[in-house]
Amino acid sequence: MSASFVESFSKDTTPRKLEDLLRIEYRTKLLNPKWAEAANQGSGGAYEISQRMTALIGWGGTANFVNDLVYDSAAETYALDAEMA
Repeated sequence: MSASFVESFSKDTTPRKLEDLLRIEYRTKLLNPKWAEAANQGSGGAYEISQRMTALIGWGGTANFVNDLVYDSAAETYALDAEMA
């Protein structure tokens, strides 16, 4: 099964594959160093990181989203980085 999506945030109405959309979403937010630094501020930021990580794992289980770069980078950024932890 395959799914395509069109984002409504801009004039670009190009249909994108789910895997491409998720990769872009996670690289621009969860894996963006500026976003990670801002999110690592207090319980609200920890909650936001937790929600995005939970969604990432959910997409992996339900849509077979297994982009190694995204998973490895998320682990390095949030679980294996002593300062972030």
